[in-house]
Amino acid sequence: MPDPDPYEHLPADLRREAQQAAVDKARAEADKATADAAKARADADQARATADKTTADNEAAQRSTAVAATDATNLKTAAEAERDAAAARTATATALVPDLSKLEKSALTVTGDPVRGVAVSTFALGAAATEAAKQVTDVLPDDLSTPALLVTTDPELAAGDAVYWQVLSTLAELRGRVRTVLDAELSLQEPGAQEAPGPGTTRGGDELGPGGVTAPGLDVTGVGAAVAAVAKLVPGVLNLFVADRTVATSAVTHEDSTCAVAVVGALAAAGCTVSLDTFRTLGRSPLQKRLGRLAARREDLAAALLRLATAKAEAATAVAEADRAVASARSDLAELVARPPVQDSEKSVLEDAVETARLALAAAQEHLAAVTLVADKGTLVLAQVDAFLVSVAATPAPGRSAWATARMLEWLHLPPRAGASSVPEGRPITHVVLVRAGKGDVTMTTSNRALWLADRFSTDGTQSLSYLCLDVSSNTVLAAGVVARTGVVGGKLGRTQDVANP
Repeated sequence: MPDPDPYEHLPADLRREAQQAAVDKARAEADKATADAAKARADADQARATADKTTADNEAAQRSTAVAATDATNLKTAAEAERDAAAARTATATALVPDLSKLEKSALTVTGDPVRGVAVSTFALGAAATEAAKQVTDVLPDDLSTPALLVTTDPELAAGDAVYWQVLSTLAELRGRVRTVLDAELSLQEPGAQEAPGPGTTRGGDELGPGGVTAPGLDVTGVGAAVAAVAKLVPGVLNLFVADRTVATSAVTHEDSTCAVAVVGALAAAGCTVSLDTFRTLGRSPLQKRLGRLAARREDLAAALLRLATAKAEAATAVAEADRAVASARSDLAELVARPPVQDSEKSVLEDAVETARLALAAAQEHLAAVTLVADKGTLVLAQVDAFLVSVAATPAPGRSAWATARMLEWLHLPPRAGASSVPEGRPITHVVLVRAGKGDVTMTTSNRALWLADRFSTDGTQSLSYLCLDVSSNTVLAAGVVARTGVVGGKLGRTQDVANP
């Protein structure tokens, strides 16, 4: 197991300086060992000189008796001196060679997001969007400007379409109910008391004049919005002289709206007539005009209810007067019968008066009942119209109003000629393209090089998305699939990187 790095806490430049200082220290220790070896040789020489002097003295004093002992002593001293000299030479050679096992390893630490991760992920998304747009355009007519495409991220297209049909049918039903009340109110009036239709409206209910009438505050479009994932990458400690590599991968997923924007851009670049679901204007349309007609008829209905209230009060007064006339006629007849003799002619006249008053009372009561019935029905229909106008414009949180949903999907049901002639602001949608974001990732590889080489990195990312192309006229899917593409960026750490869009 390698020794722990005592300079691990230092930056890379200070760590290298510390390692160089360790090498210099080792060389200084080698020089000291050389000096010690030289001193040992000098000591050995001095020892030999002392031995020679001793031998000479011994030879002079005891030449005759100690010749053999002196020779043995000289040989032993010479062997010890040679041993010390060999040890000094070995220490000198060892000191001159650095001990690389004691050198500390260099380290490369990269923290935070992958280097150029955003650019790589964007490149991958653009390539995937281009491929999806190519698959869609392959199933479209040769003239790509002819079909009108709507790109959306909402897979619940049928639910929104159901809202459109519900709003359309409710508008027609409420207009029919209002027309019924107005016709009934008109039939109750005397020919001289009938009022002409209000300005801008007709009893047929088909035209409102130029531009129609628009109910304010009902065209509300919800805009969706969202946020990309963040990853962190920390490589391990790398060796000083070996180009060690560290690879780490983090997940990066784009939002559905971002993928839809990329596909819209690719389709527009290919020459398609394309719009984004929530990012567009709706303009005037038949549905808007229908709502304007209903709002105008609502005002007619309110005015009719005021007239019905007056007619009801007058009918009630007529009933009260007819009731008093019946009571008076019956009283006259009772008085005549109470004073006999009664003339048959007089009695017949009074009985005819009673019958006439009774018939008048019955007619007045029938008229009051009819006026009351029409007024009650008109009040109910007015409440239904008001409730519809409020509910269709209500915007839940989060979400969009039913009116906005119906308006946005109305373009799926407008015939090409009628739409182009009556709605100059836009064109009916012929194809719907659904785009959904898939999974993505970004991988960064770092390479810790030797001290004199620049550290390197390589970042690559992959992004996938799914798509569906629907033909509105036949309600069939023409193209569908999942595409994934990759982007790559590499370079030297610490250097300025020029990242070009591939």
